[in-house]
Amino acid sequence: MPPKLTGPPQGWQPPTHMNSASLAQQKANSSGISEFELPKSNLTKLAKGSVPDNVKMQQDVTIALLRGSTLFINYLTSAAHDQAVSRSGKTITASDVIKAITELDFGPSDALVPLLEQELQAYRNHIQAAKLAKKSAANANKNKGPRKSSGTVNDGEGDVGMVDDDEEGEGENDNEEEDEEEDIVEGADETRDGNGLGVGDESEIVQGQREGEDEEI
Repeated sequence: MPPKLTGPPQGWQPPTHMNSASLAQQKANSSGISEFELPKSNLTKLAKGSVPDNVKMQQDVTIALLRGSTLFINYLTSAAHDQAVSRSGKTITASDVIKAITELDFGPSDALVPLLEQELQAYRNHIQAAKLAKKSAANANKNKGPRKSSGTVNDGEGDVGMVDDDEEGEGENDNEEEDEEEDIVEGADETRDGNGLGVGDESEIVQGQREGEDEEI
């Protein structure tokens, strides 16, 4: 008789790709609206900015606004994606969102669409102004750099010029002192020659004295 199979062999495990695929499918099906909620802090700021300061909102109101806005944004995004696909586009643009609002008929589109276009233009103007301010600041910093460096270079050149002038002046003074010493030596020689105290004259005098002594003897 063949042995009875009581279970899978020891160490056997199911393929990992089957488990990962099934787990991903289960996770996708079990995802709720809480996983796609908008940032609560931003939504709270918008809600408080739309009501007077003396109005207080309870926690239930904040949760209701959070869930409702999340559902609306996701639904609008899906409709805008359909608009992008219909024009063979891969990116959702602002015009796709406006067309989606018109087709979904969320209230009177004649009043909502102009308001959205106005807010969109204000946002674009704000972004453009921020870019221009950043660019002008970068150009200002760029222009300040060369001016500072050129001033430093000029100062350095001025110092070098001053040192050269001083060195030239010292060289001229040394040459003048050497010339004066030579003149003094030459003058001394001339003075000796004029007084009859030169080296040659002294030797002649000594020789004459010796001849006179010889004659007396």
